[in-house]
Amino acid sequence: MPAVGARNLAVTGALIGAAGFAWQSTMTPHGGFLTTILGPGILMMGGIGLATTPLATLATSSAAPGDAGLVSGLVNTSRTMGGALGLATLSTLATAVTGPTATPATLTAGYATSFRVSTAVLVCAALLMLLWLPRATATRAR
Repeated sequence: MPAVGARNLAVTGALIGAAGFAWQSTMTPHGGFLTTILGPGILMMGGIGLATTPLATLATSSAAPGDAGLVSGLVNTSRTMGGALGLATLSTLATAVTGPTATPATLTAGYATSFRVSTAVLVCAALLMLLWLPRATATRAR
């Protein structure tokens, strides 16, 4: 974070995660493990991991010392609840696209749609971070 700034690292992480979701949305019923699950999963995990710490840092850095614990708790609660709500929404979308007959082709189409929506959400989040998060200020080592 000191080298590139929290904002830039968070945006980069969101875009790397979006690339993983976009890649996984190209799945087919006959896809291989390495190219359908592992590769995209590594990108998703790495990207979201890159974004998590800078976002928490930005959220807590401007809090008064007496409020830092409260802000940290709100960040963690928001992350947990947002993840649960997002998973429920995307699972519902996948089920709606799959339809009443769950075949490998319809299941794949349902999950691929959810991954495409996840890609769009992360790209929008990256754009919002670029617009609203504070820019890094230059600091010199003394």
